[in-house]
Amino acid sequence: MRGIVLAVVGTFLVAPVARAQVSRSFPTSSPDDWSATQGRTVGQGQNVVTGEAGWPGIAVQFLHGLDPATDVGLRVGFNYGFENTTAGEVGVDLQVPVRRYLMTSSGFDIEAHAAPGVTISGNKGDTLWGVGGPIGVLAAYKMDPRLTFSGGVDVPVLISFANPAGVLFGPLVGAGAEYKLEKNLALTGKVRVGPEFAIQSGHTGSDLGFQTLVGVAYAMR
Repeated sequence: MRGIVLAVVGTFLVAPVARAQVSRSFPTSSPDDWSATQGRTVGQGQNVVTGEAGWPGIAVQFLHGLDPATDVGLRVGFNYGFENTTAGEVGVDLQVPVRRYLMTSSGFDIEAHAAPGVTISGNKGDTLWGVGGPIGVLAAYKMDPRLTFSGGVDVPVLISFANPAGVLFGPLVGAGAEYKLEKNLALTGKVRVGPEFAIQSGHTGSDLGFQTLVGVAYAMR
């Protein structure tokens, strides 16, 4: 009985301290300290439009700050490289990006993201269609109020249902950057490279995947 009483008292004494620590360390973004591609998010209630081009294609994206640490949005991509490889098949991605500001540690902002959706692509005269999208995490360091660098890993995942049916996945690692030209305008860049694996019709294969993208991000005020 004595042990139970001490445990209860200890819980009430420790809980306020734990809540205070969580409150102090919980990361947030604001309309004046936002990011569309690095560790921070766009800020609660704020809308950001991005555009990017390079390999494997071009894309436009809309992000909305659901809360100080979470973004949701819509993304439309037009690809001329199949799933980040040199296979020159034209395709379209329709995705719902989600970003979450996880934590800040030793000057680094840690963010996780995913973009589930639908992929439709040509494949040697047939039409491949499936579901999936990249999932990833990155760590970003703010060099000064304008410039941020990051390192991260993305894992593209595609489950195709026809022409052919199968699964494609693989880790891509690399770096990125964002530079604020104005309070509401930023330049972005990203490089990723790594192996991608395909499992289909009882056999497997692999290829080199890479991304080299530059773009702009505009905060709608």
